[in-house]
Amino acid sequence: MKKALPILRGLGVYLVFLLLPYGLLLTVQIFWPQAAEAALWFLGNFSSLVTVLLLLALYKLSGRSVRESVGWKPGQVGKGGHIAAFALGICGNLAVSAVLNLLPASWVESYGEQSAQVFGSSMLMNFLTVAVLAPVCEEILFRGLIFRSFREVMPFGWAGVLSALLFGAAHVHPLWVCYAFGMGFCFSLMTERKGSLSAPLAAHAGFNLWSFAVVLVPYSRILTWVFYGGVLQLAFWGIVGLVGALFLWSCYFSKCSCGDCRP
Repeated sequence: MKKALPILRGLGVYLVFLLLPYGLLLTVQIFWPQAAEAALWFLGNFSSLVTVLLLLALYKLSGRSVRESVGWKPGQVGKGGHIAAFALGICGNLAVSAVLNLLPASWVESYGEQSAQVFGSSMLMNFLTVAVLAPVCEEILFRGLIFRSFREVMPFGWAGVLSALLFGAAHVHPLWVCYAFGMGFCFSLMTERKGSLSAPLAAHAGFNLWSFAVVLVPYSRILTWVFYGGVLQLAFWGIVGLVGALFLWSCYFSKCSCGDCRP
């Protein structure tokens, strides 16, 4: 039973992440229907933040240290490690974006529609939700709480794969699920190697920030040609991103440096 509790805790965190926004919206619709539209906008932008704050409050009330629970130990990563992780996230986005743009249009049409829903009309709100809140909240939830809960009773392989599956499934669209699973596993491995949530958080921020930057590309003909002018440009940036990511990984994240890696 003791081995099952951390697994149930991790799954419970995931269920709260999935169901809390719907529960809050339903509550508003029942007791305060005139505010339903405002509640939908708020939860669409800040549901992850609300979930994180609630879960961390529950952890605190149960007597757990919040910093220890999520593995917040930036000193173990260092300035160079954080910069490398951030750059690795950008390189990863370059590679993923190139692959997606080389796929048949019929494969990515619905993916583009879903991705467009993430970005609203306000550039400032887009930056806040996509480049700031999403990396922070998702890393606290998936690597800080879920992965670390699984890791208490599982070897890294199982904990990394299961938490990555949950992370991928949360992104719904099949293409998004595929690369989110890969990202989730890599972020879990970074957490394992560095012993701190701050490393994957920096990488996630780099990945999402570049996604935000790409939104600005269509406003410049020069940038559109440089990045999306044709197959050669896409292949070039894909190779640059892949080689850059592999180089940074081999230099900073290929070996355990936290002194606490377990089998």
